Amino acid sequence: MKIPALCCAAVASMLAVGSAGAKWHRISSGSHCQPEQPVHAAQLSYAEGAVTNIGRGTVVVVCPLPASVPGHMATAASVALIDAKQRWGRCQFRNVWPGLAGQVRPVQGVPASPHVGVAELEVDNAVFMPHVVICPLLSEQRLYALTLVVEPI
Repeated sequence: MKIPALCCAAVASMLAVGSAGAKWHRISSGSHCQPEQPVHAAQLSYAEGAVTNIGRGTVVVVCPLPASVPGHMATAASVALIDAKQRWGRCQFRNVWPGLAGQVRPVQGVPASPHVGVAELEVDNAVFMPHVVICPLLSEQRLYALTLVVEPI
């Protein structure tokens, strides 16, 4: 019986997680995002694993970040967008701890790929643990990746 290459890669990545002190990235697609206001759902497309604003106005989307795993803590979080017109705004990372304010971060173009914008947050688990990110999507903008960087405790 042959074992598919994808299976072997998955096992190798799980073993790498257990490596002492190794940071790793938990990534999810933008297709998990939902409009903040249900009335805007018709303005969003979920093709190719991303969420794209196909309407004319701005739509605010709420996106769950990937979960951490037992025995690990988050050290950073990010969200990545694509916009051919390079119109970047801000995204808010919400804290899992009730009553504590969110952290707003600017979306900045990546120098090597200026049509790609990233909002990044360094995490201090004692004070702030992000669990969702809220971003406004302008017309034709696409949110395609959410990342949580974790490392063993």
